[in-house]
Amino acid sequence: MLKRFVGFAVCALLLGGVYTWARSAARLEGSGSAQVTSTILAAFQAANMGRVSEAMDAVSSDYKDSTGLNRDRLWLLLHRAADNRQLWDVTARKITPTVDGRDASVELLAAVNIDGEPTQRTYPLTLSMRLEDTHVWGVIPTQRWRVVSVGGLPDELLSLGD
Repeated sequence: MLKRFVGFAVCALLLGGVYTWARSAARLEGSGSAQVTSTILAAFQAANMGRVSEAMDAVSSDYKDSTGLNRDRLWLLLHRAADNRQLWDVTARKITPTVDGRDASVELLAAVNIDGEPTQRTYPLTLSMRLEDTHVWGVIPTQRWRVVSVGGLPDELLSLGD
Protein backbone atom coordinates (compact mmCIF):
# COMPACT_ATOMS: atom_id res chain seq x y z
CA MET A 1 0.00 0.00 0.00
CA LEU A 2 2.80 2.42 0.89
CA LYS A 3 4.64 1.56 -2.35
CA ARG A 4 1.55 2.45 -4.38
CA PHE A 5 1.16 5.74 -2.57
CA VAL A 6 4.84 6.63 -3.08
CA GLY A 7 4.61 5.63 -6.75
CA PHE A 8 1.51 7.76 -7.21
CA ALA A 9 3.13 10.71 -5.41
CA VAL A 10 6.27 10.48 -7.56
CA CYS A 11 4.17 10.37 -10.76
CA ALA A 12 2.11 13.36 -9.62
CA LEU A 13 5.26 15.35 -8.83
CA LEU A 14 6.81 14.48 -12.19
CA LEU A 15 3.67 15.45 -14.08
CA GLY A 16 3.43 18.68 -12.11
CA GLY A 17 7.07 19.44 -12.83
CA VAL A 18 6.68 18.78 -16.55
CA TYR A 19 3.54 20.93 -16.67
CA THR A 20 5.28 23.80 -14.82
CA TRP A 21 8.34 23.57 -17.08
CA ALA A 22 6.25 23.46 -20.26
CA ARG A 23 4.13 26.41 -19.16
CA SER A 24 7.18 28.54 -18.45
CA ALA A 25 8.75 27.46 -21.76
CA ALA A 26 5.59 28.49 -23.63
CA ARG A 27 5.52 31.94 -22.04
CA LEU A 28 6.22 34.87 -24.38
CA GLU A 29 9.40 36.78 -23.70
CA GLY A 30 10.52 40.26 -24.67
CA SER A 31 8.55 43.38 -25.49
CA GLY A 32 5.34 43.24 -27.48
CA SER A 33 7.15 44.66 -30.53
CA ALA A 34 9.84 41.98 -30.31
CA GLN A 35 7.21 39.25 -29.96
CA VAL A 36 5.29 40.51 -33.00
CA THR A 37 8.47 40.75 -35.09
CA SER A 38 9.54 37.26 -34.05
CA THR A 39 6.13 35.84 -34.97
CA ILE A 40 6.25 37.39 -38.44
CA LEU A 41 9.81 36.25 -39.16
CA ALA A 42 9.05 32.69 -38.00
CA ALA A 43 5.93 32.55 -40.20
CA PHE A 44 7.86 33.78 -43.26
CA GLN A 45 10.63 31.24 -42.64
CA ALA A 46 8.12 28.39 -42.27
CA ALA A 47 6.28 29.42 -45.45
CA ASN A 48 9.54 29.59 -47.40
CA MET A 49 10.38 26.06 -46.25
CA GLY A 50 6.94 24.74 -47.26
CA ARG A 51 5.81 24.15 -43.66
CA VAL A 52 2.29 25.49 -44.12
CA SER A 53 0.84 24.36 -40.78
CA GLU A 54 3.66 26.07 -38.90
CA ALA A 55 3.22 29.27 -40.92
CA MET A 56 -0.54 29.20 -40.37
CA ASP A 57 -0.01 29.10 -36.60
CA ALA A 58 0.56 32.86 -36.92
CA VAL A 59 -2.86 33.38 -38.54
CA SER A 60 -6.01 33.92 -36.48
CA SER A 61 -9.15 31.89 -37.07
CA ASP A 62 -10.85 35.30 -37.58
CA TYR A 63 -8.49 36.21 -40.47
CA LYS A 64 -9.78 38.25 -43.41
CA ASP A 65 -7.76 40.31 -45.88
CA SER A 66 -8.15 42.94 -48.58
CA THR A 67 -8.37 40.31 -51.37
CA GLY A 68 -11.28 38.49 -49.74
CA LEU A 69 -9.29 35.56 -48.37
CA ASN A 70 -10.24 34.01 -45.05
CA ARG A 71 -8.06 31.64 -43.02
CA ASP A 72 -9.27 28.48 -44.80
CA ARG A 73 -8.74 29.93 -48.29
CA LEU A 74 -5.31 31.24 -47.29
CA TRP A 75 -4.39 27.75 -46.03
CA LEU A 76 -5.43 26.25 -49.39
CA LEU A 77 -3.44 28.87 -51.31
CA LEU A 78 -0.31 28.22 -49.25
CA HIS A 79 -0.70 24.44 -49.62
CA ARG A 80 -1.08 24.79 -53.37
CA ALA A 81 2.03 26.98 -53.51
CA ALA A 82 3.97 24.49 -51.33
CA ASP A 83 2.83 21.52 -53.47
CA ASN A 84 3.79 23.24 -56.73
CA ARG A 85 6.92 24.49 -55.01
CA GLN A 86 7.65 27.02 -57.65
CA LEU A 87 10.95 28.46 -56.49
CA TRP A 88 9.91 31.54 -54.57
CA ASP A 89 10.62 33.07 -51.24
CA VAL A 90 9.18 35.91 -49.24
CA THR A 91 11.27 38.09 -46.97
CA ALA A 92 10.41 40.95 -44.67
CA ARG A 93 12.59 43.90 -45.54
CA LYS A 94 11.17 46.19 -42.90
CA ILE A 95 8.89 45.45 -39.95
CA THR A 96 7.52 48.35 -37.93
CA PRO A 97 5.12 47.17 -35.20
CA THR A 98 2.98 49.44 -33.06
CA VAL A 99 1.63 47.54 -30.06
CA ASP A 100 -1.36 48.74 -28.04
CA GLY A 101 -2.16 46.22 -25.31
CA ARG A 102 -3.43 43.03 -26.98
CA ASP A 103 -3.60 44.60 -30.46
CA ALA A 104 -0.83 45.51 -32.87
CA SER A 105 -0.58 47.25 -36.21
CA VAL A 106 2.44 46.36 -38.32
CA GLU A 107 3.79 48.22 -41.33
CA LEU A 108 5.66 45.62 -43.36
CA LEU A 109 7.63 45.78 -46.59
CA ALA A 110 7.49 42.27 -48.06
CA ALA A 111 9.81 41.25 -50.88
CA VAL A 112 8.90 38.32 -53.14
CA ASN A 113 11.56 36.58 -55.24
CA ILE A 114 10.25 34.25 -57.93
CA ASP A 115 12.80 32.05 -59.68
CA GLY A 116 13.17 32.96 -63.33
CA GLU A 117 12.01 36.54 -62.89
CA PRO A 118 14.68 39.21 -63.14
CA THR A 119 13.27 41.55 -60.52
CA GLN A 120 12.17 41.28 -56.94
CA ARG A 121 8.64 42.45 -56.23
CA THR A 122 8.05 44.49 -53.08
CA TYR A 123 4.71 45.10 -51.41
CA PRO A 124 3.95 47.53 -48.58
CA LEU A 125 1.51 45.71 -46.30
CA THR A 126 -0.36 46.61 -43.14
CA LEU A 127 -0.96 43.73 -40.73
CA SER A 128 -3.44 43.83 -37.87
CA MET A 129 -2.45 41.41 -35.13
CA ARG A 130 -3.99 40.33 -31.86
CA LEU A 131 -2.60 38.53 -28.81
CA GLU A 132 -4.79 35.42 -28.58
CA ASP A 133 -5.17 32.87 -25.82
CA THR A 134 -4.28 29.37 -27.00
CA HIS A 135 -2.84 26.08 -25.78
CA VAL A 136 0.44 24.29 -26.42
CA TRP A 137 0.03 20.53 -26.88
CA GLY A 138 -3.67 21.09 -26.31
CA VAL A 139 -3.36 21.50 -22.54
CA ILE A 140 -0.83 24.19 -21.60
CA PRO A 141 -2.34 27.69 -21.69
CA THR A 142 -0.28 30.34 -23.46
CA GLN A 143 -0.68 33.36 -25.70
CA ARG A 144 0.33 33.90 -29.33
CA TRP A 145 0.38 36.93 -31.58
CA ARG A 146 -1.72 36.16 -34.65
CA VAL A 147 -2.53 38.04 -37.84
CA VAL A 148 -6.19 39.07 -38.03
CA SER A 149 -6.06 40.97 -41.33
CA VAL A 150 -3.68 42.18 -44.01
CA GLY A 151 -4.16 45.32 -46.03
CA GLY A 152 -2.39 46.04 -49.30
CA LEU A 153 -2.18 42.52 -50.71
CA PRO A 154 -2.15 42.60 -54.51
CA ASP A 155 -4.52 40.27 -56.35
CA GLU A 156 -1.56 38.73 -58.22
CA LEU A 157 -0.48 36.96 -55.04
CA LEU A 158 -3.57 34.79 -55.37
CA SER A 159 -1.81 33.03 -58.26
CA LEU A 160 1.33 32.27 -56.23
CA GLY A 161 0.58 28.58 -56.19
CA ASP A 162 -0.27 28.29 -59.90
